Amino acid sequence: MKRLFLKKIFRQAAQPLITRLRQPIERALRDAKLNPSSIDGIILVGGATRMPIIRKAIAQWFQRLPLSAINPDEAIARGAAAQAALIARNQKFRRSGADRCHAIFH
Repeated sequence: MKRLFLKKIFRQAAQPLITRLRQPIERALRDAKLNPSSIDGIILVGGATRMPIIRKAIAQWFQRLPLSAINPDEAIARGAAAQAALIARNQKFRRSGADRCHAIFH
C-alpha cells in the first residue's frame, strides 16, 4: 500500500518533466518534417530516460518501445566523437583556404 502511494506521488511530481519533454520532441519532428510513425527507432540517452515513467511516455507518444539494446552512455560518446570529427574537418577546411574558393565559385 505504501509503495503504491509513493509511486503515485512520484508520478505526480514527474508529470511536469514529462510535459516539458514533449515540446522539444514535437519541435524536432516538425523541423525535420517527420511524424512519429516515420521514425524507425527511438534511442533514449541521458539520466532521466532511464526512468520507467519516461520510457513509458515516449512509448505512448511514438506507439513503439524505445530501443533497449543500445547503451545510452555509448550513444552519447559516439555522438560527441562524430561532432568533434565534423568540427575538426571544418577547421581543416578553413585553414586550407578552400572555404574562400568555395565562396568565390559558388
